[in-house]
Amino acid sequence: MPDFYPSHIFGMHDRGAEHLQRQKNRRGWVLVTEGIGADPNNYSGSNYTDLASQGFGVIVRLNNGYGSAGTIPHSSQYDAFAVRCGNFAAASPGCHIWIIGNEMNLAAERPGGPQGQAITPQLYASCFRKCRAQIRSRQGHGEDQVVVGAVGPWNI
Repeated sequence: MPDFYPSHIFGMHDRGAEHLQRQKNRRGWVLVTEGIGADPNNYSGSNYTDLASQGFGVIVRLNNGYGSAGTIPHSSQYDAFAVRCGNFAAASPGCHIWIIGNEMNLAAERPGGPQGQAITPQLYASCFRKCRAQIRSRQGHGEDQVVVGAVGPWNI
C-alpha cells in the first residue's frame, strides 16, 4: 500500500480540524479545495507536507474556480487548464491524489453560470483526460491518482 494512504477511512473537508484526529491518535483524510484558474504560465502550487508528514491522507480538488467561473473552464480552455493542473501538482509537495472539478451537473458550477456552457459527460471526460495526462507527466507524479469529480445527486 502506498505510504500516502492513512490507516483510517474518516476525514474532513478542508483544513482546520486535524487536531481532532490527532487527539484520538487517529489519522484519516483531509480534502483541500483549490481554485487554480487556467493560466498555463502560472507555476504556483501549495505545500501539503505538513499534513502528509503527520500521517494524514491528502486529497486535493482542483477547480478552475467557483460559481460562475466554472468548476472546470469553458471547453475552449481545457488545454490551458490541464497545463495549469500539471503545473500546480508539480509545485505541490505532499499530495498524490487529485480530483478534477466538482458537481459538474450543477448549473451554478458551469463556466458562465446557469446560462453558461453545460458540462456534459463528454466535455468533462475530455477535460479530465487532459488534466490527468498533464499531472502524470510531471516528475514525481507519474503514479498519482487522478479522480473524477463528484456530481450533485439532487441535480440535473
